[in-house]
Amino acid sequence: MGLEPARAFEGFGMATGAAFYFNMIGFNKQAITPDFAAKHMSYILNRNKVRAVGSQHAPAHFWHAQDWLEAHYTLGRKNARVWTRFILNLPHDLTHVQRVQLVKHFLAEMSQGRAQFVWAIHKDTQAPHAHVVFVDKDVATGRRVAQLTEAGSAHRWRKVWEDCCNRALEWAGSLSRVSRMGKESAHYRQLNERAREHARSASSTALSPIPRTFDVAGNAPLCHQLPPDTKPMQGVNQESDERASSSTEVSAMDAVIKQEAHIPSISGVVAFVSSQMLELERLRAAKQTIVDYRATYAEVTTHLIRTQGRLEGVDPELQRAAARVVKAEQEEARHQGVAQRIWQMVSPSARARAKAAKTASDMAVYSLSTLRIKANTLLREAQALQIEQKSLHEKAAALKSSLAIYGTDADIDEAEKSLMRTISVNAAELTAVELSQAFLAGHITPDEHRQLLRAIDRNGIEV
Repeated sequence: MGLEPARAFEGFGMATGAAFYFNMIGFNKQAITPDFAAKHMSYILNRNKVRAVGSQHAPAHFWHAQDWLEAHYTLGRKNARVWTRFILNLPHDLTHVQRVQLVKHFLAEMSQGRAQFVWAIHKDTQAPHAHVVFVDKDVATGRRVAQLTEAGSAHRWRKVWEDCCNRALEWAGSLSRVSRMGKESAHYRQLNERAREHARSASSTALSPIPRTFDVAGNAPLCHQLPPDTKPMQGVNQESDERASSSTEVSAMDAVIKQEAHIPSISGVVAFVSSQMLELERLRAAKQTIVDYRATYAEVTTHLIRTQGRLEGVDPELQRAAARVVKAEQEEARHQGVAQRIWQMVSPSARARAKAAKTASDMAVYSLSTLRIKANTLLREAQALQIEQKSLHEKAAALKSSLAIYGTDADIDEAEKSLMRTISVNAAELTAVELSQAFLAGHITPDEHRQLLRAIDRNGIEV
């Protein structure tokens, strides 16, 4: 009860200091297989790895948690964000109980008591760390709570995690602080210098320190403004012993977390973002091509309707021309025969009438032939337009079939927006240095390197 916070860790053989590590990756339905949800949850809740497990509005039991996450995968739309995975480094200068409280307070701030998540603190490496499966959906309304798909969300929650860690270290009496900008940054030096100055001023002043209440194990509360957590932790293989490993813990989180096959590395994140950018370009190109096909199809259809209208107008003219030919031929026939020819030889007027009848018959036949040519031309034009119309329809259908994974036009638009959010969230996790390393290692091409740099500079990708 009377232990000083700074001495609460003596005798446990624990390494001191703190390292910042915050990994946030969203899993979209189109980018994972149906069995991935169960495999991911089985890794997080592996009995041989976990030391403490908890959840909110979700089951923490090994099998039930897998069914819960699989249900989110099955019920989500084709390009939905199923869940967001976090890996959080837990400071060395905290006890196990304090680390549990730190994770709970961070998730309480993120979820506001309305979202679903499952967390587990692992003991499979020398560096203490927590895995979190977070479904950003209000259990009552279905709306997003933490806005994890918005641009800049990763930066925002990295800042919150930094504040929570430093607040916990301060209450634990540690002089170490963490910085999201790395140990070489001026921000990290300022935080640690401020902590040391605060400790020196507190030791030199004659005033009594702020009274703090400690639990039975000598642990100070992490955040005095938050109420104590009185609910028992849910889950499996829950351990509460304070025995720590006797081996020296390393300080860098990314050097000790095992790179399982289903946990993406930096190169994996770069490759994933690059693949999503290529998919976005393909989707946009296909959408534009379909729009062009549909516009051309509309023009061809309009022309075909006009041609068919003209063709329908030629039919009555053909009938009238055929009737005139019949009438002219009958008139010409009246002037045929021996008697008529003899009379024409005697009478100039009879000869003129016969000649006029012959001319009228020739003109009627010529007019009928011209109309027939016109009708045939219009018919061939209509047939060509119908062939072009059918070709455009088949091309658009073939191109649309390549996008069948997305569904209707509305689903395709939603898929484009979701791809943009995915690129924005995952690109926010990358830095220019990491992109350069991935480029030098041959994981991405020069064009992909430039595209990803532009995506990071504008904190996402433009519509």
